[in-house]
Amino acid sequence: MQALWTKIVAFFTSILVWLSSFAGLGIRQRAELLFHFPDYCKARAAVAALPGLDDGFVPQGVTYLTQEDVYLLCGYMDDETASRLYVLKNGAYTGLSLHHPDGSAYTGHAGGITSAGDYVYISNNKRLYVLDKQTVLGAKDGDAASFLGNVGVPCRASFCSSDGERVYVGEYHKEENYPTDPSHELTAPDGSVYQALAFGYTVSPDAPFGLLSDTPAVAFSMYDEIQGFALLPDGTAALSCSDSSTSSGLHFYDCSGERDGFFSLDGAQIPLYYLTDARKVDKIKIPRMSEDIEYRDGDILIIFESGARRFEPNDSFTETAIVRLPVKALLSR
Repeated sequence: MQALWTKIVAFFTSILVWLSSFAGLGIRQRAELLFHFPDYCKARAAVAALPGLDDGFVPQGVTYLTQEDVYLLCGYMDDETASRLYVLKNGAYTGLSLHHPDGSAYTGHAGGITSAGDYVYISNNKRLYVLDKQTVLGAKDGDAASFLGNVGVPCRASFCSSDGERVYVGEYHKEENYPTDPSHELTAPDGSVYQALAFGYTVSPDAPFGLLSDTPAVAFSMYDEIQGFALLPDGTAALSCSDSSTSSGLHFYDCSGERDGFFSLDGAQIPLYYLTDARKVDKIKIPRMSEDIEYRDGDILIIFESGARRFEPNDSFTETAIVRLPVKALLSR
């Protein structure tokens, strides 16, 4: 009898925990979320509401510092003032404006954010912009955060992530509006033609800006409209895919095996993986306008540009929180 009662209590406790993940959402939002994205709902855990939305902040990138228990978010501003970096620690946000080394305001897209070693990286415009991590963590609300410098990369640098061993940076491609370098148009073994690439750089604590070499250690050839990329410990590549207004998707590919070929870059031969259907593990439908992702502690961490006020009103579900998605829950449906 006691065992049965324990199971009943555990069941209702799990229901309460699941419902609490929807705190702050209206009834209509909850209904739309549950109806359109049931698999996403089963895994979804809200970390915190997105900051700065009423001020015109357009969220783009998110990461988590495991040792410090701190979330970092980046994005640009609707009014083209300095782009922002938000630090979430102990339930409170600190907002920082981003600046170039000379003190001038950085107003770029700030498409992705990640951290490895002593540095924080923000991606945009064929560069990884580099911040000192301890300076970011020690800043006060309203302070300016100035880049130490930047690292040029051979792609549009629409997003970035890190698994601690490498920093990954990749690009969004869409015909006409978002072209990529012609050399990135590659034909996979199955005949698929892809025009976007992500590159992985080896992390080294003693190297300039924490990256061992200007030459990438690995490359991934991907299809269009990728907003985020993360490599899981088992070699699975997770991709955030969105074309703005419609629903988005999380796609998973097995990259644990041998590479498919090489990508030639400035005379170097970079090991290359084609993210084709042959490597696809799963796909999960998620709310519209998904952005940069990061893998941390068994979870996919994600935010959505649709949270920005400039996209309201909209009949599609709008996600306005930092969200964690346990990988096991996603892939064991």
